[in-house]
Amino acid sequence: MIRKSLLLVFSIFVVLSCSVPLLAQESWEWVSFTGQREIFTYEITHYSEEWDRDTREYVRVENKQYMHIDLQKLDDEKTEIFISYTYRVPTSELWDEFSYMGLGGLSAFTLSGGAWFGEFSNMSFFAADLDLIEGRIVEFWDGSWVRVIDKREVNGIEGYYITKSYDESEGGELISEWIIAPNVPMPLFIKVYEDGEVTVIVELVEYLKEL
Repeated sequence: MIRKSLLLVFSIFVVLSCSVPLLAQESWEWVSFTGQREIFTYEITHYSEEWDRDTREYVRVENKQYMHIDLQKLDDEKTEIFISYTYRVPTSELWDEFSYMGLGGLSAFTLSGGAWFGEFSNMSFFAADLDLIEGRIVEFWDGSWVRVIDKREVNGIEGYYITKSYDESEGGELISEWIIAPNVPMPLFIKVYEDGEVTVIVELVEYLKEL
């Protein structure tokens, strides 16, 4: 009788041990907008090499802009999306900005922040199917390796820190770094590299959700 009881207790322990990882497992609710209204503000920092006439050499230049995304449900079938960009340019270059591609807003985004868009498109769909478990390693379709490292905060929101590289072993040259929160439908943070240099950093600086 005692043996049967011990066997039963051991069996329950094994079942519970196997179930805990499944219960703790999370996934990213990519573009799953559940609020009546959700507002995202991103700070986009782009780095580039530009020719300096004074020093007669290329210098690393930092440019910032802000992207605002406002989604509001109109009814059960339609959602209104408003996207705008705020960016800074030298006053002497205003004529060029207003002349190039209409009012220049799209051109500014393409030139100073668009480098991250390809990586965002590729990674976001994949990350939505990624099991958010610390230590998780998955090979991506392009031969890169994605790792779930640990949890980190971005402006008060906790998310999973993820790295992407072409090296199977940890410590290889990075392609990008991500921080995503399971219940926030857009990334908290993205850093994209090219030839070992940071080309763009995208950070969620404000998030508002109205139920």
